[in-house]
Amino acid sequence: MEYSIAYRTDRHSTRHAVELECHVVAERGFRRLGGKTLDVSPNGIRIASDANVFVGESVVLSVKLPKSRTWVDAHGRVARIEHGTRDGDKGRALAIEFTKMDGVDRALLVGATAKIPPPIPRRLVRLDYAASVHELACAS
Repeated sequence: MEYSIAYRTDRHSTRHAVELECHVVAERGFRRLGGKTLDVSPNGIRIASDANVFVGESVVLSVKLPKSRTWVDAHGRVARIEHGTRDGDKGRALAIEFTKMDGVDRALLVGATAKIPPPIPRRLVRLDYAASVHELACAS
């Protein structure tokens, strides 16, 4: 009898490793937070940034689509701050989750990035122990 091990990812959508021009500003004070994406997904972006911000802070952003003159706009919030201290980090970065984005803009973003590969994972894929035990129990 052969058993399989289940793996877990916390990602809700595929990210695409692409550096795009963008304009990201904090809603409060209209401070510029960044101008280059590190990766993009249908649910958010990760940008290079040395700005002092808080998790949960609201932002307004525009992203220029690859190989295009078209820009898409969105509102978002800072979901995570990367301090640039892990192996493979390219410096400080902000992960921004989209909170409001026009459906057409989202479709344009998804279409324009669909063929761009995901970034190389920087952390190990975690075992999903619960799913592995469930699989073993159901196989018996």
